[in-house]
Amino acid sequence: CVFPCIFDLESMSEPCKGTVARRGVILIGVGGSSASGKSTLAKYLAEQLGSPLNVFSADHYFDIDRITRAGTWETPSGIAWEDLRSSLEKTVATMTTAEHMPQSLVIGGFARGVLDLIPHGHGGRPLDVDPVVIIVEGFLLFHDKQVCEMLDLAIWLETELDTCASRRYKRERQRVEFHRYRESFAREVWYYYQLYRMQQLENVPSAVCLDSA
Repeated sequence: CVFPCIFDLESMSEPCKGTVARRGVILIGVGGSSASGKSTLAKYLAEQLGSPLNVFSADHYFDIDRITRAGTWETPSGIAWEDLRSSLEKTVATMTTAEHMPQSLVIGGFARGVLDLIPHGHGGRPLDVDPVVIIVEGFLLFHDKQVCEMLDLAIWLETELDTCASRRYKRERQRVEFHRYRESFAREVWYYYQLYRMQQLENVPSAVCLDSA
């Protein structure tokens, strides 16, 4: 990982290779453990960098059949990677050449349902020639090398077990005592995060690392 995070949109806005592009598209990936703050940061970046799209969530590519075979939601084998990559490529290609915002740009359709990347009421709005930023996030996002090769910038959120367990405990409004929930979280979630953490970081050696504690 590298510090600090410096966004230079102009240097990252080269059109995709092999395409006749109308504008540059910048693809930024956000990774880290469950409850590390990925969704919060992704949404903030989309707003601050003027992305015209909703955040692309890799969670919408969890396939229930693959998850059932794996026995957990926490492994890369539960994700329909080919479909995810295809949707990312389609999204980039669409935003490279579109003169107006599409009326709809739907992704996913697996265990978590579908997600329309077009914000409500934004379909049909004209697009200028300025670069378009697309933010994609997921706790296993960087496990797929082909996805990583598509990214212009990777951001990794580093967090501790207790912080993530506490955030999920509050988010899920659990009624069990926290120490019991923490034990379950460590066994069922954190174990797998640690198992795949180094592989993800190896796939994005130039990732910007942020402390999200």
